[in-house]
Amino acid sequence: MVFLIYFLNLFLLLNNRYEYWAWGLLPPSLGSTKILTYEKPIKVDYFSEFIELDGYPLLWAGLKEDGSVWEWGLKDKGYLGIKKRDERIIEPKRVEGIPKIVQICVKDKVIALDEKGNVWIGLFSYYKDTYELQKISKEGKNFPVKVEKLSNIMEISCGKDFSLALRKDGKVFVWGKNEAILKATNKDIISPYEFEGEDRMPFEVLKINEITKISAGSSHALALRRDGKVFIWGNHLGIEFQENSPKEVKGLENVKAISAGNGHSLALKEDGSVWIWGGNSYGQLGNGSKKNSLVPIKVENLPKIKKISAGGTCPYSIALDEEGNVWVWGCNNFGQLGDGSKEDLLSPKKLKGIKNVISIKTNFNTTIAKVEK
Repeated sequence: MVFLIYFLNLFLLLNNRYEYWAWGLLPPSLGSTKILTYEKPIKVDYFSEFIELDGYPLLWAGLKEDGSVWEWGLKDKGYLGIKKRDERIIEPKRVEGIPKIVQICVKDKVIALDEKGNVWIGLFSYYKDTYELQKISKEGKNFPVKVEKLSNIMEISCGKDFSLALRKDGKVFVWGKNEAILKATNKDIISPYEFEGEDRMPFEVLKINEITKISAGSSHALALRRDGKVFIWGNHLGIEFQENSPKEVKGLENVKAISAGNGHSLALKEDGSVWIWGGNSYGQLGNGSKKNSLVPIKVENLPKIKKISAGGTCPYSIALDEEGNVWVWGCNNFGQLGDGSKEDLLSPKKLKGIKNVISIKTNFNTTIAKVEK
């Protein structure tokens, strides 16, 4: 009995080591339908139920320690486990009919990766095509459904209108309706939905291999190769910079992490320096100006960084240093920088009011920080 009480107390202690803070556009409070805006970090108590969170104001998902997925929001589509287009969930609801999940991602849909390397999707996730999924639904099959063409997957990433999956052998696969991204598969695409027979999405992304990390942005994608080189494709900066097949980003070496945003990209090198390139209309490159850069430039005045994240429909950038401090710059129209204002920042600024952060995540105009108590 004593041992049982000891292990129960230990479990409760470990289960409450972390808490979540967030700022920018946040989901409604439980039972509410009102989107909230916060210009400074606030603790969100019910987020603490989850070991992983992802989402933006209209669509959220959380992953619990037991591998269960919960989703909620005001969006009328994109849910993993809901059949009806007009169904909305104002409190977290468990997704039934899937095995133990190890990763989730959210953009305009929720996608899940299970512990055996299978990918699970919902009705409106642009796998194959929407009409075919609606047909599956009418036939009485339940959602989520497993993507049969994918196996041995180690990472997933959600972009806007497309998704990426990384297989354990270093191959990358893509599906969706973003033509700039799909062209990297070397398919003759008239429309993203016009494929016959067994030639269905997801397709393998050609010309890259030995990939260890992937990141899907709004309209472009990044891949990190085993040797520390970075590859990019898609619509990165309008017609000024569009790659129909993966192209190595020159000037980047020894990269250990990548993050694709809305028209801009971040890379973290082994030495803790942050390199950034792309559009800069809101100062998201952190170079003290609003001048674009098609080549990576080093972000100055930062300490040694251990994590990065590029976010925003209105683009901004976040970095986490080795001391657990958060650094922010770029667009701040919804308070997503968390500095107490709605003024854009052209250079990195250390965020006050939050410390001991162990991970950060951005999505659209929402920022989430996992904090060690």
